Amino acid sequence: MHRVMFELFGMEVRTYSLAMGCAFVLATVMFWRRSPREQIDPNFAFNLAILCFVGMLVGGRVMYVINTWKENFATADRTSWQVFLETLKMWQGGLVFYGGFFAATSFVWIYCRVKKQAFLPVADLLAPYIGLGLSVHRSLGCYMNGCCFGEPTTLPWGVHFPLDTQPTREWGIETAVHPTQLYMAFNGLFLYLFLRWFRQFKRGHGEVFALLFMLYSIDRGLIEIFRGDKIRGHVPMFDLFYLAIFVAGLILWLYARGMTPRRKWAEWTGMAIFLGAGAVGLFGGAGSDSANDVTAATPFSTSQYLGFFTFAAGAAVLYYSRFFGQRVQPEYGTLPEPEAEPPPAARSSSPA
Repeated sequence: MHRVMFELFGMEVRTYSLAMGCAFVLATVMFWRRSPREQIDPNFAFNLAILCFVGMLVGGRVMYVINTWKENFATADRTSWQVFLETLKMWQGGLVFYGGFFAATSFVWIYCRVKKQAFLPVADLLAPYIGLGLSVHRSLGCYMNGCCFGEPTTLPWGVHFPLDTQPTREWGIETAVHPTQLYMAFNGLFLYLFLRWFRQFKRGHGEVFALLFMLYSIDRGLIEIFRGDKIRGHVPMFDLFYLAIFVAGLILWLYARGMTPRRKWAEWTGMAIFLGAGAVGLFGGAGSDSANDVTAATPFSTSQYLGFFTFAAGAAVLYYSRFFGQRVQPEYGTLPEPEAEPPPAARSSSPA
């Protein structure tokens, strides 16, 4: 563990921030180089990468603040101004992936609408590199920072953290814990490799992005079993009601899409239902009491709860892409042919 990588002109350069920057640069370069092969303008792709980065920072921080408000921010010894300043210190760690992921997706969707660009082909292009950036940041950032740690284990790859760290304060210096940061890093690498391989077989735009939703929610849900930071809490039983409404809205929306003739009012109704339930579930469930003093709590952590929404949304996008979305053209994945130059005789001929 090494929270501060080095000092530059008297200022600390933290490993968490440096890893985030490295993940962004690597993913952006590879995303930008791939964009011409998927018939997307590289300049447009670069703008998308910037929006993703901003969305991950803003959304991830907002979700973290909501999720840990009572424990880390709303303490009695701080004024309102001090609390506000504390919420901005994201370079010290404190980002929730789901919050950043949803915010980045929203920013990209809005930008595509403004530029009149189809969203799903762009989302498919982005999907593998989200996994790549996640892999770099979890391994170098979270692991070196000591956050996102696991519960005690006797397995040979269990790790011990230094004295002044949260894992040690939680479990003791002599207790080895699961390196869940590395589990999530390998999960990100798996997502990158699998989605990069799968994109050559997709039949409709949006399938790669949908698989990112579904696979990440499953893998993350399994890793959550081994998480040891107790602040994660459990979701109240009542919050599962929002999940049921969310799924019902998705089903209504997809059913309305397949109706002949199409009934726009039914589509808009379904969309309003699942967006409303998703928003309440996202902020209400994430803000559930992480101190676990709720009376009727589920065994699911906040991340697992949000994963249920993510999986349902991914399944809906996959179904939509297969049956209603834009078809993949035969030339997909190949560079566009350069325009043929006129023959020399045509170029040299000019009116006298």
